[in-house]
Amino acid sequence: MGSKLVTIPSKSMIPERDIDKSPILECINLGIQFGGLKAVDDFNLTIGKTEIAGLIGPNGAGKTTVFNLLTKVYQPTHGTILLDGKDTHGMNTMQVNKAGIARTFQNIRLFNAMSVEDNVKTGMENQFSYGMWSGIFRAPKYWKQEKVAHERALELLSIFNMADMADMKAGSLPYGAQRRLEIVRALATHPSLLLLDEPAAGMNPHETEELMRNIIKIRDEFQIAVMLIEHDMNLVMGICEGICVLNYGRIIAKGTAEEILEKGHAMYRELSPETAEFADFLWGNELLDVRSKEGKAPGGYCTEIPAYGAPFIFSNFNGTSDDVDVLTHEAGHAFAAYRAMRRGIPSDLWTPTMDAAEVHSMSMEFMAWPWAEGFFGK
Repeated sequence: MGSKLVTIPSKSMIPERDIDKSPILECINLGIQFGGLKAVDDFNLTIGKTEIAGLIGPNGAGKTTVFNLLTKVYQPTHGTILLDGKDTHGMNTMQVNKAGIARTFQNIRLFNAMSVEDNVKTGMENQFSYGMWSGIFRAPKYWKQEKVAHERALELLSIFNMADMADMKAGSLPYGAQRRLEIVRALATHPSLLLLDEPAAGMNPHETEELMRNIIKIRDEFQIAVMLIEHDMNLVMGICEGICVLNYGRIIAKGTAEEILEKGHAMYRELSPETAEFADFLWGNELLDVRSKEGKAPGGYCTEIPAYGAPFIFSNFNGTSDDVDVLTHEAGHAFAAYRAMRRGIPSDLWTPTMDAAEVHSMSMEFMAWPWAEGFFGK
């Protein structure tokens, strides 16, 4: 991962390597209200100059709304956003982009009928200085800048090994490649802060691992900060230095991956003795998740494999293994088997639905907890 987090005079924490630089982003009491609904409230966050930060939380927590506030899709109801020390109050989306924030979206937003290269070039629009007539009549200034843009686009595409796709239509690319193209286009704006909204969505495990390496490569080569929203906790816990947990529009925890997981564990244990036992079961690695290692199933189920001496959870829902709903539900059944094993009940008396109602309720409660995904991503 990156360097350790250290406290700065404002009481915020940033990576140690950025201690001699001003933060790239400071959100102070940021919030937005839609009628009587406070979608984001009292949001305070500081990101170091070259930090990779994560924003996590359940669906509907307000994560994308925070990105919309930072990029001025929404104007904040209250609070301050400082980008590299400059207040963005009054800026519109284009001005914020010119100031140094670029983003991708949950839903892919490419120009499908245009080539891959031309999609990247649209991100360079702010860097062109030739006028309309120079473009129409193909003046020397036009050709000179187009040559630079072409070379730059291929250079950026090569980061994701996509240079050979430059002439393809963006809409014809596989889903994962379209995701990567969005990131390349955002980089073309020459940002100082890159916001990635669920960049691993739709990617297989190999593509996700490659994405992790590329995010680190982007940070190191371009010396920029990256802030990402993601539900893949392997990715978040693997590369994010500072993590912020959002729930119902408010921050409920901030810290390193280890601190976030430990706080989630502690808070879940406080709910009830039953949930404490369930959390300890997950946290203590009594549950061994083999996922695709032992074969795939059309749904999720759990069983005991004597050679391992512990209940295993199979969670290959439709061939994937990262569905938190399925993981948590099947973890509940595995927990029931675990309790039966501890109580000395013979395995031939176990059934897949043992304590089904109790376990289902417990696992659903756990799934709604903001930290649920973290237990399956450490």
